[in-house]
Amino acid sequence: MLILVLYQIKKNTTRYKLRKLLLGYGYSVQDGSVEMRLTNEQRNKIIYEIKSFENLLEPGDNIRFYQICRSCIQKSFVLGGKSFTVDPLFYLV
Repeated sequence: MLILVLYQIKKNTTRYKLRKLLLGYGYSVQDGSVEMRLTNEQRNKIIYEIKSFENLLEPGDNIRFYQICRSCIQKSFVLGGKSFTVDPLFYLV
């Protein structure tokens, strides 16, 4: 599944820790956003890990977690940069 995490965090140390965690699962598409392709198990693990940041957030900070379905991906596009990290519907061998 395709996951997009967007974040806006004022405190540098908290932001860097979160960014390091997220980049372990995917890649940066813009400042404050990481796109990743995850299994259900990875998705559950990263949700748990992201929630551990809740006590570190200051007023105005936020972390947004979006799970993007296949039909929504097909309706989306990218100009410049990397394309969406989507598994093909089938493999030709």
